[in-house]
Amino acid sequence: MNPLRRTPNSRKAVAAFLQSRMARGLSARTLEWYAYALSPLTTTNRLPRKPAELEALLAQVQGSPSTRHAFWRALTIFYRWAHSRLGVPDAAADLPPPKQPHRLPPSLSHHQVDQLLALRTPRRNRAILTLFLDTGLRLGELASLTWPHIGTETITVDGKTGQRQVPVSPETLRLLIGLGGPEAVWTCPARAGHPLTRNSIQRMTRRALRRIGVRGGPHLLRHTFARLYVTAGGDVFSLQRILGHTEITMTRRYADLDMRDIAAQHQQFSPIARRAAGVE
Repeated sequence: MNPLRRTPNSRKAVAAFLQSRMARGLSARTLEWYAYALSPLTTTNRLPRKPAELEALLAQVQGSPSTRHAFWRALTIFYRWAHSRLGVPDAAADLPPPKQPHRLPPSLSHHQVDQLLALRTPRRNRAILTLFLDTGLRLGELASLTWPHIGTETITVDGKTGQRQVPVSPETLRLLIGLGGPEAVWTCPARAGHPLTRNSIQRMTRRALRRIGVRGGPHLLRHTFARLYVTAGGDVFSLQRILGHTEITMTRRYADLDMRDIAAQHQQFSPIARRAAGVE
């Protein structure tokens, strides 16, 4: 019998959960987040067994509503696992999610995308910006690319949820030809061809966006890819696989239209707009 089933010590339970997530192949950054989010559970020997105890923990979380919601997700995932593996009562089962304002992820407009790709910039930087916008890769996924990851129609990335294949356009692949070194796709000529760091790619992306009057970084380009993919007719299920989301609810938010999209739909489908354009 698992000794944790007899005495579910909080520290041992959280450690066992993290080991379980590691066995599933979750990234080091995700494991660090779980360890941080669940650390309040380990301040006592006994795991909280009542929703009110967990609500007290959530009430102490500092930050935005989205931050509190992320802590709630970590608790619900942990307790679902602990109930199944250790026989611990699922205290999070009846724990309502914290309210968070309905907010669409920020993204660039078509015009801003055109501005960004029209910038005078080194070919390597243009390839990085194009790849972000073509695939929605996370910063770490793009930064760690090596030539064995690059195929004729897809690239293979190691993401938060493990390894996955992501489709890539021929135009983007052509920009990659001749870049980098024997192994790394992104290198720094000023440092004798050493691989470009995550921070260097992030700084370059932020500088490029500032040049078109926008504040943001690589994640803004990920949001842009996702929103424009959906508004162009792409479905959320294929988008989920491309982005590497574990839950479809994370992807569905991109299906919500902002006013720019609604206005464009109106121009396409309004009977008056169609009549003015000579469309029956």
